[in-house]
Amino acid sequence: MAQGGQNFFDLELPGAELDTDVSYVESSSDLKVLIASTLDVIRRDFSEQTWVAFWQTTVLNRRPSEIAREMDMSPAAVCMCRARVLKRLRETLGDF
Repeated sequence: MAQGGQNFFDLELPGAELDTDVSYVESSSDLKVLIASTLDVIRRDFSEQTWVAFWQTTVLNRRPSEIAREMDMSPAAVCMCRARVLKRLRETLGDF
């Protein structure tokens, strides 16, 4: 789950114009597969710590303060990790 109980794949990604010209996507299921495969590819570009902070806050909808305590990071650092991965996701999907 993501923010406010939404599923991560139902979130609108700021800056990623996913709702405009997705003619190459046959269904929302295809879009979910595209996002999942893109996440799988970009994961290799981030440290484990960055990825875990992103995943915990974005996909599992956990608070940055909780993750920060567990990972011995500041809440701001957790948010930066999340932002870096989301930025890369937007950039990568923007190529499609």
